[in-house]
Formats: sequence, C-alpha cells, structure tokens
Amino acid sequence: MSEDLIYKPQYGAAHVFFTSKVPEHLLQMMSASKTLVPRIKTFSEINIDFYFFNDNVFHLGKKNFLPMFRMVKEDMDRGRSPETIIEQNEVLAELCNHLANRLFTVCAVFRDFPYIQYQAESPIAKAVA
Repeated sequence: MSEDLIYKPQYGAAHVFFTSKVPEHLLQMMSASKTLVPRIKTFSEINIDFYFFNDNVFHLGKKNFLPMFRMVKEDMDRGRSPETIIEQNEVLAELCNHLANRLFTVCAVFRDFPYIQYQAESPIAKAVA
C-alpha cells in the first residue's frame, strides 16, 4: 500500500478501510512514513471479519481450527498442564486470539452482549473467553 501511495501515486489522496482490527506493528509502520500519512484522508476499521450467510448463519472463515483442538487434546493426554499448552505455543495462542476477535466482531455487529460460559478444563475455551 505504501509503495502505491509514495512511489507511483495515481491519486492525490487515499481512503483506507480495514475489515478487521489493524495490527499494532502495521499502524506503527504506516505512521512512521512521512509521505504516506499526509495522503491518507480516511482511515477506518469496519469490523466485518466474518462471512454472513443469512439471519442465523455465519462462518469465521478459518479451516484450521479443528486440528488445533486435536493438538491440544494430544498434549493433555501426554500430561501437560492446560495452562502451559497455549502459553508455550505461539501459533495456538494466535489462533485463539484470532477466533476471539472474530467472535467479538460477530457479537458487535449483531449488538449482542452474551454471557460467556466455558468448560473450565479446556485451555482453548479459556483462552478464547
């Protein structure tokens, strides 16, 4: 994006929209650019980070969540404590964070404020909640 606006600009300004939360490192990278910031006229996070099919059906767009559950189950079967499974696995922690953000987006769009309950033995449920 920055190369399009800095090195070969076709337009005088840009309106930038994101469909989910913008990562902190990306915000820092963009704000550090002295030539990019003046060209951005609109910067917005819209929070529509899911697929909406009808009134009662949505999809989070992730296919790799189920193998994650199997991996955690195998670790627990080997005797690892549930707390350390997610803390020591960056990929697993990132997937849980991603799932939590997408579920939050669904609740925000539908203006629903659910009471969250989860199975205490599940490290994934605990991390997402």
